[in-house]
Amino acid sequence: MARTDPTEVLVAFHHESDKARLVSINGENSRAVWIARTVTGSFHLTGQSTMGTDRHGQRVKLPLANMTVPEWLAKDRGFI
Repeated sequence: MARTDPTEVLVAFHHESDKARLVSINGENSRAVWIARTVTGSFHLTGQSTMGTDRHGQRVKLPLANMTVPEWLAKDRGFI
C-alpha cells in the first residue's frame, strides 16, 4: 500500500465547520483532531454511537463515522 492510498477508518464525530471535521479514534475530545474536508475522500455516519467526552470533559454520546483519508494522514493522526 502506498502512502497516498485511501484508508478507511472508524472515528467518533465531535464537530464540524465549513472546512473541517473534528474527529477522534476513541471519543475523547482531548485527543480529537481537525481533518480538512479537502483531504477526506468520503465521510459517512454509521448510525451507531459511542460514549466520549466533549470539550468540557463531560460524558456525551457521539456518532460514529467511516472516513476515508490518505494512509499518511491516518498514520500521522494516530488512526492506524
